[in-house]
Amino acid sequence: MPASLRAALAAVLIAAAPAFCAAADGLRDLPSGRYELKLSGFLCWACARAVAQELSGIKGVSAVSPDFDRQAVGLTVEPGREISASKIRRALRRAEKLVNLDAHYEVRSVSYQVVPIIPGVPDGQSAPGANNKARL
Repeated sequence: MPASLRAALAAVLIAAAPAFCAAADGLRDLPSGRYELKLSGFLCWACARAVAQELSGIKGVSAVSPDFDRQAVGLTVEPGREISASKIRRALRRAEKLVNLDAHYEVRSVSYQVVPIIPGVPDGQSAPGANNKARL
C-alpha cells in the first residue's frame, strides 16, 4: 500500500474515532449547571437514595435530588466545575452494590435545566419569602 494511501486512511480513521468511541448511553462530561438524569433500574426508594448518596460524593456536585416516581435524579454541578461521565458511571456502579438488590442503573437521557438567576440568591435556592414548604 502506498504511503500516501496509508496516510489518507489514517487521517480518516483518526477523524472518525470520536464517533466509534462514543459511549452507548450517550452520557458526556457535564459542565457547571443543573441537569436531570433519567435513569433505568430504580426498583424502590432505596435505589434512588443510594444513587443520590453516591452522586453527591463526587467532588464538584453541589446538589442531588432523587425522584423515584419519575425515575430521575436532579444534579447540580458547581460553577466552574465539570463532572466526567466516567465519574457518574462509577457512582452508579457503587450505588448498585450499596443497595444490593441486583439493580443495574443506566442513564437513559440527560437534560440541561435552565435556572432563573435572582440577584442575591445562590443558584438552586428559592427567593427569600417564597413558599418553601414541602407537599406530602
